[in-house]
Amino acid sequence: MLELARDREAHELLQKSYKICLACGYRRSAACAQVDLGRHAESYGESDVALTHFRAALKLYEEMGHRTRIPATLLGLGRLALEGRQTQAAATTLQRALEAAKAVNDVNSLPVIAAYRASLPGGSPDEAIAELKRLGKSIGVAHRMEAYFALWQATLDQDTLAKAHRLLLHLREHAPAEDREAMMKKVPLHSRIVQAWEASVGTTT
Repeated sequence: MLELARDREAHELLQKSYKICLACGYRRSAACAQVDLGRHAESYGESDVALTHFRAALKLYEEMGHRTRIPATLLGLGRLALEGRQTQAAATTLQRALEAAKAVNDVNSLPVIAAYRASLPGGSPDEAIAELKRLGKSIGVAHRMEAYFALWQATLDQDTLAKAHRLLLHLREHAPAEDREAMMKKVPLHSRIVQAWEASVGTTT
């Protein structure tokens, strides 16, 4: 729902979900809601709010020993550090996320983390390229798109940007017709891909 840019509806549902799960003692579901709330805040540039949600989710997952959700949560924290130009913090957090993703074979988070890590000290595009090739279509479309875009940011390779853009168009084509325009303009990652693509080829999507 977040990807379709139904902002108010998504946020209200996530808030309700979190409160219900917390009241009922469903800690795992509450942590999932915290991650989604963090992503929502992150998409609106509310870094402090997003940081609070991601940290709370990570604490819950670690207390429960729920290792499979830790990589995606650390990825959120790593993205925030990267966007805040906290280079060393981003590198450390994303390295931790990468190791956690490998430990549980998180096929969706692994290539995305490796791609963001590629632009930081100690990182390399080669690992992200290898993971994308190894995992192929077992990676969800949205995650492949984000991985290719992050990899393009590290390499400025036009073919890599083209892959991210093609996957975005695929998502648009499979979204409800009434959501297509909004998802291209209102979802920050999508709009950044569009802007980068249009700047590179001089056309309008």
